[in-house]
Amino acid sequence: MRFFKSLVHKLVPGRLVVVGLAACVAGVLIAASPAYAAGSNGALMGVTITSTVKSTTKAGSGEPPGYCTWTVASDVTVYNESSTDTLHYTSIYEIVTWSGASPPTPPGDDSGTVSSTSSPSGVTVTSAGSPPLQSGDTLSPGEIQHYNGFTVSFDMPCNASTGDLSVGIQDQYGTGSGDNYFLQNGTPLALDVAGGLGFIALVGLALGVTMKRWRKPAAPAE
Repeated sequence: MRFFKSLVHKLVPGRLVVVGLAACVAGVLIAASPAYAAGSNGALMGVTITSTVKSTTKAGSGEPPGYCTWTVASDVTVYNESSTDTLHYTSIYEIVTWSGASPPTPPGDDSGTVSSTSSPSGVTVTSAGSPPLQSGDTLSPGEIQHYNGFTVSFDMPCNASTGDLSVGIQDQYGTGSGDNYFLQNGTPLALDVAGGLGFIALVGLALGVTMKRWRKPAAPAE
């Protein structure tokens, strides 16, 4: 909470103007990208891709020819918009979806999904980030937490056209998740600036009522 208030102070002196601007742009940003979602627990999540690396899968990995090992690093932001409930993370999960492999790899299959919950696991967390995004974490009411450098590794076709990473949290009330593209039109994406702005817009909307309360009452007329 303190982070966002400080950010708003620095960007524009008129804090309510920022909320109004966030409300105007949020619809455009959210419609353009499915990067943010509200879970049943009232948490807002954002995933910003910071790097995407593709390397050839080693022989004997069990994957069909044409598959590569992909490593995707991201910054995950979680905002607890509840004013009363502390969230207790019971598990973290990751899902990768891909499409557009041309020619299909293997033949007849141009899309697919791998996840950390499948057996055997198709997504491996190579770095939980800083601080670590892990089960057992808690998030206080109104708190924003950034998990920088959350990194996963997985196998998918080398020639896929589109790839999307979803990071989810399960807590005592339900699940929430956020996702973002790490691959579009066959091009790995290094940093999603619009995604970061989209999350700020969402938080701005959530805090609109609170920010109005910061205004000092007008001096009584003499």
